Amino acid sequence: MDLGQFKAFRIIGDEHSIQPRVTLLESFVPIGSHGKMSNKLTDEAGRFRGGTPGTSVPASGERHNITLEFERRTILMLADQIEQICRREPELPFIYLAAHKEINNQLIERLPADLQANIIRNVLEDLTKVPQTELLDHFLHAETTAGIGH
Repeated sequence: MDLGQFKAFRIIGDEHSIQPRVTLLESFVPIGSHGKMSNKLTDEAGRFRGGTPGTSVPASGERHNITLEFERRTILMLADQIEQICRREPELPFIYLAAHKEINNQLIERLPADLQANIIRNVLEDLTKVPQTELLDHFLHAETTAGIGH
């Protein structure tokens, strides 16, 4: 997972197959996660005048941390999406999580404690573009952090 895309999968194993299957549960693209920042804002630097009355100093904008705010909101949306799926699918006994290392810890911190405890594999990579047939192998062989709950 990265800030631009989220995918949730179910691992299905049965007595008739040796290899478990990975099926897509949900795919989600957070609102506003793609595109240039200048297209998301309504004010361009210099559009409104700043400074004291009578001067012509262009305003540099009041939102100095807008990129960080978009990132924070997107991480909250992603954590909420994970929680909704887990609450809707209570028979899922554990969670394999993969999120880019820049957002991984922030994402986990925003999950409820009971869901954090269900994370048994945590890969610090964005696997959204990895083919579905290779996902399980990636979790089993990629460098991971220790499971949160186990």
